[in-house]
Amino acid sequence: MSKLKIKKVYYDNGQVESEVYYKNNKLHRENGPAYIQYFENGKIKSERYYVNNLLHRENGPAFIEYRENSTIQHEEYWIKGKIHKEDGPAVIWYYENGKISSERYFLNDTEVDILQEMVMRALFRENINY
Repeated sequence: MSKLKIKKVYYDNGQVESEVYYKNNKLHRENGPAYIQYFENGKIKSERYYVNNLLHRENGPAFIEYRENSTIQHEEYWIKGKIHKEDGPAVIWYYENGKISSERYFLNDTEVDILQEMVMRALFRENINY
């Protein structure tokens, strides 16, 4: 059984620039992000969750990008290497005040037009044949 390995890269000032977790030479970590990138001031710049080299996280975004003031700038939901979220947007961009600036919907790596999806579901619910 292979052990989890950690690789760290440092800025010139000695601060950690990135931490990468590997298992069997694949990006992998089960209880946290497998790739963490930091700003020079030590605050987290981004987190990526991988399982067996695939972006993957079941109960939250698998990719999170932060601003230097620690507010979330952008997040993405991935399952087994595919951008995917069934109950909301899979890609969300935020303004600095935390409000959503844009969102995109994906199912199994395929972008979904949410308005079209809502209309089609409403039509099927009402048994309208078109």
